[in-house]
Amino acid sequence: MGRIDNVNQSEISNILRRLAQLEARSPGGNTSVTEGRLRIAGVNSLLLEGSGRVSGQLYVEGLEVVSGELRVTGTFNMDGDANVSGTMDVSGPLTVQGDTTFIGPMRVEGASTFVGTMKIDGPVTIAGKTTVTGELIVQGDVTFTGKTTLNGDTRLTGDMKVEGGGKVTVGKMTLNPNGGETGNGALVSTTAIELSAPTVVTSAALFVKASFTAEGNAYLAGLGNVPAGSTGWAPLLVNSSGLVARQT
Repeated sequence: MGRIDNVNQSEISNILRRLAQLEARSPGGNTSVTEGRLRIAGVNSLLLEGSGRVSGQLYVEGLEVVSGELRVTGTFNMDGDANVSGTMDVSGPLTVQGDTTFIGPMRVEGASTFVGTMKIDGPVTIAGKTTVTGELIVQGDVTFTGKTTLNGDTRLTGDMKVEGGGKVTVGKMTLNPNGGETGNGALVSTTAIELSAPTVVTSAALFVKASFTAEGNAYLAGLGNVPAGSTGWAPLLVNSSGLVARQT
């Protein structure tokens, strides 16, 4: 037997109440897609105000533009190429593995340590103090244009040539390549010069323009004969006290 509606208990008011709730509801506020996918097509179709979270993996195909700050608190892995056209600041440790090329000026401030072989193919300018604590090997020509100070023992295994009229000063003794009466060189000393080994003068004459003192035996070897009729020669006399004088 069919049901007869009670006109005193109408469903119209209940339907109107549920219709009003449906019209005022925001179904996108709590939306879940467990299967399938959600596709949003169009320009600026997705607008996120506030914060968002991705708990799985996010794949971006195409161009991703971040106009604000991008902060990565975990590990940032980049397998492809990276182009940085602006300023990049690294405040923590930075490890670069593999071949690295820097094109353009590079400035390093603070203490720096290079472990391993470092090869520099171009010019290098060092404007500050440089300290080398290990062995320094220079293969090739070296030019020093300023004052050079060597502290410690120095050994030269090859020839040393002083050009440009430079002098060599050792203590109070100076070797002047342009000194002397003829300008061909002179050895000048403000104190006495002691020769502890025999000294041989070959292919040249030895002139003494001041006093000459020999403490010990003095040998004159290789004295030649004066040709007959020669002038300008005087006898050399030695007295009993060992003094040598020229007879005038």
